[in-house]
Amino acid sequence: MKDQSMSKDNLFLSKYGPWALVTGASNGIGLEMVKILAAKGMNIVLVARRMEELNVIGENIHKQYGVETLIISTDLSDTKGIIALNREIEDLDIGL
Repeated sequence: MKDQSMSKDNLFLSKYGPWALVTGASNGIGLEMVKILAAKGMNIVLVARRMEELNVIGENIHKQYGVETLIISTDLSDTKGIIALNREIEDLDIGL
């Protein structure tokens, strides 16, 4: 049964790629999505305004799931924040 789970995760990664970007990653639904996607083996771009919380979450996710994390603290309600985010992730293969 464990092999089937690993196969599903591999299929998931092959379908969506190695990286997921999650906004609102410091709490609530965003944080839960981070955990679910990391458990599937996806590397995570964590985006929110609170850098200290993102750093702690990123460290914990890396330790628990062995995935890479990229922390981006920005305000997505501001065009400058969106532009800055795009610059930070332009070289990543983000599927979700």
